[in-house]
Amino acid sequence: MKEKAVATVVALVMGCLAVLVFAEFAWLASGFLREKRVVAGRGAVEESVNGLYWNRPLGGVTGARASIPLSGAALASHAYQGGLEHVLGDDILGRGFLIRLKNEVYFRLFDVAITNFGIVLGKGNSIYGSNFLSEYCLDRNGPGKIDDLVARLDRFQARCRRDGKGFCLVVTPSKASVCPESIPGEWLRKFDPRPRFIDQFRDAADKSGLTFVDGPRFSQELKARTRFPLFPRGGIHWGWFLSNRTTDQVIGTLWGPGPGAPFLVERSARVDHNPIGEDCDMVNLLNALSRWRYAVYASDIVPLPHSPWGGKRVAIVGGSFCNKMYEALGQARIFSSLEFYFYYHRFCVVYAAGKSQKLDGLPDAAHIYGNDVIILELNEEALGAPQHILAFLDDLAAQPAAESVPKGR
Repeated sequence: MKEKAVATVVALVMGCLAVLVFAEFAWLASGFLREKRVVAGRGAVEESVNGLYWNRPLGGVTGARASIPLSGAALASHAYQGGLEHVLGDDILGRGFLIRLKNEVYFRLFDVAITNFGIVLGKGNSIYGSNFLSEYCLDRNGPGKIDDLVARLDRFQARCRRDGKGFCLVVTPSKASVCPESIPGEWLRKFDPRPRFIDQFRDAADKSGLTFVDGPRFSQELKARTRFPLFPRGGIHWGWFLSNRTTDQVIGTLWGPGPGAPFLVERSARVDHNPIGEDCDMVNLLNALSRWRYAVYASDIVPLPHSPWGGKRVAIVGGSFCNKMYEALGQARIFSSLEFYFYYHRFCVVYAAGKSQKLDGLPDAAHIYGNDVIILELNEEALGAPQHILAFLDDLAAQPAAESVPKGR
């Protein structure tokens, strides 16, 4: 009886190993475990891997590498051998599963996130970026730096008005300021009551006459009257509901007097519990074993049949909080073309005729200014060091003669 039980256990173990080995070679041979999923209404294609041992994706652990085809040149340059070494090292049987298992144990037992990305686990397992918490709780400075920033933005606003261009500055909110109730107590106990950068920015903008969409203030007002989550529990970027409502504010600023918000026409608005993309950007970096499910906002944006800006070209210079705004404006077809300069110089994405295309080369500041409408975005966390906006304004000041029509469009 005892020998039979031992044999059963051994058979089960060997069977599990056989399944894992089969899955390993099937992945290496054909990649059949890779699944492409088109996200309806969001204009994005997301790749996911549903392997038995979860080797990929491991954000921040296993970087994506191109496969090296077998050839004489690849063998002579040792590139093929290096690719095999990568497969045997990073994709070794069960490695991803063991990494996820370890991270899950640390998370469940000790509330610790094993990652190098500055992830802070808040109350109710709400995830924050340490840089956002630092700005909200600790970072304080005199108003001089903010006064200089506002003065430069005010001069740019005056230039746009003088040249007959549409202009909108939007300050986007941080999760820390909108959802402080979930910030860990050790951070809140260190909170500095002196005015934050956003408070100084508002005061300086009021004095100078600079107009902007105040995302943090609007978010607080919206939070008190909606059931939809404004920031997803497992991400640091805003959710679609808050992003779309703030985009409405941007459109209203550009259009001026007219019909009130919402300008974006949405259908099938709903609360979903299967976060994807930016709605789970931080929880993905935890590389845990279990999948998180939590409430996120989802909807489909309908193209507008008539737009006062239908023949206009727009350029957006901003950071990662512009990703959703860019997608929403593109799907709504409010402008004839849309250029998004991610942190100004990192890369550019162009949306025209219902299609999105990433450009390899970056045009200069004068090229950007040649558009009909300019949208600048700053997150409140970056107000103390808005490097991408300052770089754009510096380059434009060095090249004052803007092109009337961007090249290559």
